[in-house]
Amino acid sequence: MVVTEDDHFNVGGDGEGGSGGGADHDPVQDMIACDRPIEFVPHSMSKYGMDAYRDPPVTGYQTLTTGTQVTGIGWKAMSTDETGMLRVQVNDSDADELNFQYQSGGTGVSADGDATSGYTLSLQAPPGNEDILLAVCNRDTTTGEASIAGGIGVAAYERFALELKVVPVGHELNYTQEQLEEALNDIYGQAVVSWDVEYLPALDINYWDENGDGLIERPNTDYSNEMRAVWESFLASMQYDPVQQGQAYLFVIPGITEGGDVRGYMPIKSRYGFVTADATTRDVAHELGHGVFNLRHTFSEENSFTLPQGETDNLMDYSTGTELWKYQWDFIHNPEGGWHIFEDVEEGEIIEDAIDVISGVDYVYIKLCNTTISGDENQTTTTEVYKFIGKNENGYVVGEITIPDFTGAYPVINEQDHTEAILIFSNGSIISICEPQHDYSNFCELEDPVSDNTLISNFEDDVNNCRQTKAIDLLSQLNQLARSTQKFELEIGGKVYELQGDNLVEITTSIEDINQGNWSNASVETRMRVGLSDGGIYQYSAFGIHKDITVASIENEEKVANVPAIAANMRNKANACFEYYEVKDIASTLNSSNGSLDNGEFPGGGNLQVSKNVSFFKIICEAGGVGVEFLKTGLIEQPVYFEDQDYVIKAPGILTGTLEGAAIAVTDITSIVSVIFDVVTDSDARSQAVNGFISIKNQIVENPSIVFSLLFEIALEEVTGSDSQGFKDMVASNTNGGRKKHLISKTSIRTASSVFLGGAFLAKLGDFALEVATKLPKAKLWARFRSLDGSLTDDLLAKLDDLPDGGNSFLNDFATVDDDVLNAFLQNPDLVESWKKLDNLGADEVIRRNPGALDALTKKDAGEIVPNPSTYLDADYIANHLDNFDGGVTKITSYDPTGAVGPPGGTFVLPKSMADDLIAQAGGNINNLEDLLGLNRGDLGANPFRVDVDNPSGLRMPSGNEPGANEFWIPGGKTSGGILEATVDQIQPGTFTKNAIF
Repeated sequence: MVVTEDDHFNVGGDGEGGSGGGADHDPVQDMIACDRPIEFVPHSMSKYGMDAYRDPPVTGYQTLTTGTQVTGIGWKAMSTDETGMLRVQVNDSDADELNFQYQSGGTGVSADGDATSGYTLSLQAPPGNEDILLAVCNRDTTTGEASIAGGIGVAAYERFALELKVVPVGHELNYTQEQLEEALNDIYGQAVVSWDVEYLPALDINYWDENGDGLIERPNTDYSNEMRAVWESFLASMQYDPVQQGQAYLFVIPGITEGGDVRGYMPIKSRYGFVTADATTRDVAHELGHGVFNLRHTFSEENSFTLPQGETDNLMDYSTGTELWKYQWDFIHNPEGGWHIFEDVEEGEIIEDAIDVISGVDYVYIKLCNTTISGDENQTTTTEVYKFIGKNENGYVVGEITIPDFTGAYPVINEQDHTEAILIFSNGSIISICEPQHDYSNFCELEDPVSDNTLISNFEDDVNNCRQTKAIDLLSQLNQLARSTQKFELEIGGKVYELQGDNLVEITTSIEDINQGNWSNASVETRMRVGLSDGGIYQYSAFGIHKDITVASIENEEKVANVPAIAANMRNKANACFEYYEVKDIASTLNSSNGSLDNGEFPGGGNLQVSKNVSFFKIICEAGGVGVEFLKTGLIEQPVYFEDQDYVIKAPGILTGTLEGAAIAVTDITSIVSVIFDVVTDSDARSQAVNGFISIKNQIVENPSIVFSLLFEIALEEVTGSDSQGFKDMVASNTNGGRKKHLISKTSIRTASSVFLGGAFLAKLGDFALEVATKLPKAKLWARFRSLDGSLTDDLLAKLDDLPDGGNSFLNDFATVDDDVLNAFLQNPDLVESWKKLDNLGADEVIRRNPGALDALTKKDAGEIVPNPSTYLDADYIANHLDNFDGGVTKITSYDPTGAVGPPGGTFVLPKSMADDLIAQAGGNINNLEDLLGLNRGDLGANPFRVDVDNPSGLRMPSGNEPGANEFWIPGGKTSGGILEATVDQIQPGTFTKNAIF
C-alpha cells in the first residue's frame, strides 16, 4: 500500500471482543514499497510495560498486513503526564530512513537517530490516549507516496498510587517493607501504577482459630469465619486509622487448611487478603491482582479467552512470571464490575457494603437473622447476619451477608434503620424501600425459601405493591413537569409503567418503537422513558417524537427533517446533562447541584438563561417542547426571546433569529432543530454559540458594539427573510427589544445564507456563527455593489453563482477594494471569468485583484491585442520585478541551438539565478519542467537545453502578445507554475552558453 502526505493509516484488529480490548481498525494491505525489518524494543529509561503480540492472540491486539504476511502489533504503556521512551532497531544497514507518526495522524512523536544506529522515540500521549504508532518509509519526492514498515500500539494511562498495609498475625514475611514495595512497583509499574507499602505492628489475637489447628480455614464462599474474625478484630481494635479508599490490607498467617502449596488468598474485588509467611513477593502481587484489580487467572473460564494453566509468564498464571498484558493494564485502570458473591472460592469477592451484594437483583427481601459476639474480656466484636431472597433475570437467588456492626454498612439504608425490608432496584441502585406487609417470621429458619410457595407468593405481592406505590409517586411528579403533549414512562424493578389518568398501567412498547415514534396516539407528540443508571443517576432509555408529526412549511417550501435523529440527539444530550450534574432525584435543580448553564454574553446583550430553581426534568421538557414546536412551525416560541416575559429558558434574539433565518434558507432542518436542544443542555454547544457570535461581532466592524447596526444595514439591503410586518417591527421604536434583535438576526442570516451559501446551512451552530463572521463582510460588499448600480448586479450575481464556491473566494479578494474596482466588475461581468482563470492558475492576489490585469487576460482569451503592462501595473511593480533578472537570464529550449534563439519579436526567459533551482525542482522529469514553465506537455521534446545569457538585450515585462504566449499565460510576470518570467530580444549567436539539462 502507498499513502500520501494527508493520509491516515489503518491497521487491522484481531476481531476479539471483551473488556480491555483495543480499538477497531481497518486492515492495511499490500505494503509493496517498504520491506524494512524493524523491531520496537524497550528504552533503557522506559518506566512502563511492553506487551508483545502473542499467537494465538488473547484480546486487544492488532495486525499489520504486508502482502500475504500478517504481523502482530504489540503494545507500549506510558503515563499521560510524562514523555514515553521507546527504541526502534532497524535490522538492515542499507535501509532507508524512517519517520514515525500515530495512526490517526496526531502529533506527539519525535525521533532521534537513523537507520544505521536505530531510533530513540520520545512520545507524548496519543489522541484519545490509545493509538497505533507507525514507522513510515521516506516519501517518494516525485509522487509524495510512502509505505509502512511496522507499528506498535501506544496506550497512555493516568498514574495512580495505592497503599498496602501488611499486618502480621503471629507470623512475618521473610523480606523487608522496602523489598516488597520495590517488587510491587516493578510488577505493577508495567500498568502505570505504584504502591506504598507499610508494615504495621502485629495483631496479637488467637481466638480466630475456631478448631485449634493453627491454620486459617479455607472458605466455601468469599471469606471463612476464621478469616472474618481476623480482619474484623483488626478493624475493631481501632488502633489504626480507619480504612481509606485506595488501601488494601494483607494479613500474614501461619497457613491455609487444605491449601497444599497455596500461599495466598484474596477474593476478586476485595480489600483484605491473606498470605502465608513463606509467600513470595510474586505471590503478594498475584493476590493483589485478584482483590484490588479484579484480575482473573489466565486459565479462568470467566475470561473472554482461556489459556493452558502454567504455560505463560503472566502474573495471573500459576507460574513464576510477572508479566502484565495490555488487557490487564486496561482492567487495572477500569476494573471489571459485576456480582461475584457466589463465584468459586478461587475467584470470589468480599462485599463490604451489603447493598453491593444484592445490587445484581431487581428486587429483594432482606431480614436480620442472627447477632453474634466474639472475642474475650479485652476485646469483642458484634456481628450481624442477614439473610435475603431476591430475583434477577435468571431466577431467584438466596444468600447471607455477615456485617460487623462497626462498619455501618447495613442495616442503615437511605438514613433509615431496617431489620427487614423490601428493596426495589433499578440498574443496581435502590429506588424504593418498603416495609413488608406479609409475615416472614419463619424466613431465617427456611433451608430453601425458593421452594416455599406461600413465601414466594407473599414476596412477589409485597414487591408489586412497593413497586407500584413508588411508580405512582414518581410518575405523578414527572407528569406535572411535562407539557400536555408529552408523556413520561418509568422503568422500575424490571418493569415499565405509565399513568393513564389515576391508574398505573404496565407498558410493553419497545424502546425501538418509542425512539422511532411508533405509537398510535398522535396527541402525544413526545414519549420519554426514564430509569436509574448503575450509578443511581436518572437516564432516558427511550425518547421519541411521533412519526406522523407535521414538519414545518416555511415561505411555501415544505421542509423535511429526520425526526428519529432529532429525538436521539435529545436523548443523548439530556442523558449527558443528567450524568454531568448527577441527577439522582426528580426534584434536583441547578441550584441544588451548584450548576449553571450560563456560558457568557452574546453580542448585542443577553445570555442564554435557564431557570436554576426548576427541576432538570422541567428543563428537558421545555427544551424538547421548544424544539418540537420549531420542528412543526419553523418559529421559536416568543416567550423564549421576549425580554419582559419570564420563562424556563430565555435566549437572546441574535440566537433565536439566527435559527429561524437559517430554517428559511435550507430544506432539511434536522440540524437546526437539534441546535435548540443542544444550546440548552450542552456546555460545548453554548460556548460555541457565544464564541461564534462574538467572532461575528469582532470580525465585521471596528467598533464591536454596533454589531446589530451592521446586521440591520444588511437586512435593509435585502429583506427576504421577514414579511412586511416583520420589517415594520424591525424599524419600529416600540417593538420589544428581544423581538427586534430576533428579527434583525433572522433577516440578515437569511440574506447571507441565500446569497453566499446557496441555501447550504452548516450542521453546527458554532461553526455556522464562525462562518457567518466571514460572510457578513461580503454581504456588506454586496450592498456596495448594489449601491453603485443595482440594475447591473443580476449579471454579476449570475457569474458568481457559476463559480465552484458560489463566489466566496472572489468576494474574499475584493472585500476591501475601492469603488472603482467594484464598478469595473459591474460594467464587465466577464472579468469574473478572468479572475476564475487567474485563481485556477495560481496567480498572486495582487494580480487577481487588478481589474487591468483581468481585462488584459480577457482580451488575450478573446484573441485581441493585449494592453501594455504599464497601463495596469505601476512602475514600481515592474521595476522590482525586472530587478530579479540583473544577474542574467536563462532560456529553456527543446533543441540544441546553433543559431539565434527565439523569434525576432522576443522570447520568454527566467532569471539565471533561478535556473538551477528550477531544474532541481523538476527532479529529472521533463513534464514537471514544462508544468513549471507554463508550457504544454511535449513542448520541450526529449532533450531540452538551457541557454544562459549574461547581458540580454531588451529586458521587459511580458505583455501576452508574444508568439510564445499560450493559454497558460497570466499577466504580472509569473508562469502558471509560479516561476518568474520576462521577455528579451532575440538571443544572438556568440552571446550565450548552452548545456543539456538532463
